[in-house]
Amino acid sequence: MSIKGLNMAGPQHVCVLYLTTAGLQGPMMGSDEQEIVLLIYVIVDVIQNK
Repeated sequence: MSIKGLNMAGPQHVCVLYLTTAGLQGPMMGSDEQEIVLLIYVIVDVIQNK
């Protein structure tokens, strides 16, 4: 089976996003909605693997 001419290129960059919020735990979870306290992101160049 030949797949000549089929372009299987993926994205050149990938973004990873991590968010953390603060608040109560256990049965009270979600009752005291607060702002985002931590935001981390990483952008990776897939071609250069950096």
